[in-house]
Amino acid sequence: MTVRSLRSLCVLVVAACVLAASGSRAQGVEETTLAVPAISLTFSSTFLAEELRLWEKEGLRVRISIVPGVGATNAVLSGSVDFGLGGGATLVRAVARGQQLFAIAQLMDRMTQEAVLRKDLGEKAGITPTTPIAKRAEALRGTRIAVDSMNTINHNLLKYLARKGGLDAEKDVTVTPMQPPNMIAALKSGAIDGFVMSVPWPVMVSRDGTAITLASVPRGDLPELSPYPLIQVLTRPGFCDTKASLCRKMVANRLRNFMPQLNVELHWIAPKINVAIFQTHLFIWQNGFPGEEGRAELHTL
Repeated sequence: MTVRSLRSLCVLVVAACVLAASGSRAQGVEETTLAVPAISLTFSSTFLAEELRLWEKEGLRVRISIVPGVGATNAVLSGSVDFGLGGGATLVRAVARGQQLFAIAQLMDRMTQEAVLRKDLGEKAGITPTTPIAKRAEALRGTRIAVDSMNTINHNLLKYLARKGGLDAEKDVTVTPMQPPNMIAALKSGAIDGFVMSVPWPVMVSRDGTAITLASVPRGDLPELSPYPLIQVLTRPGFCDTKASLCRKMVANRLRNFMPQLNVELHWIAPKINVAIFQTHLFIWQNGFPGEEGRAELHTL
């Protein structure tokens, strides 16, 4: 064998080894799908896990889709996606209807929801920060309130708040479903009178003077609602029995490494957000994580 042919053979052998190694690594990467109900700071652990490549470090490639409201859970039930994010109420409601779901992790155990009302309506009703919650809730009568989707935690909170004021949310309030970014524009144009949503959206309109905060769960207006199983990772029963590796990778880094990353910039959710507003969001958001290590002192900034 000549030196030239030996060199060629070595090149071929090395190339084959590289290709084999690449193929082995590719086979080690698993793929899955995840449905998220809305673009909101509440679900930022999911987007942050993607941005920080936490799943990639676990050998997992996740395709995320935004499926409004309970549609995310329905996507799991139908088999369109492997995982979805939903709350405790969604889980209980599905089981009550004979639709079996399985929660593999709880990402937040405090609500981050707030209800806001157009400023002129709030002033007309004489609402101040010291006004009793029942009196504030009475101001919902005859209003048009937006939620992200029907039968979501935001819609349920609206109904709960209405009952606090002796109202029937199905009769005394006009409920309008829309996605969070559209709520602000609709509020400013007068198309709606307020909305119920998780941060950052309610804080944005209360800070700029468009609306007043009618009720805030994270600020203690409804203490009976804490703790609450706000965000859970849901899948179908039996899925983790056959896909145990997928399930472990889906939650591993998010539960282990997420809290130290709280100072990472999240302005991609609302690029023009004011720094002070963002800090308020962050305190509210951080207080939603399970365990005392996730708690931060909540300031009014």
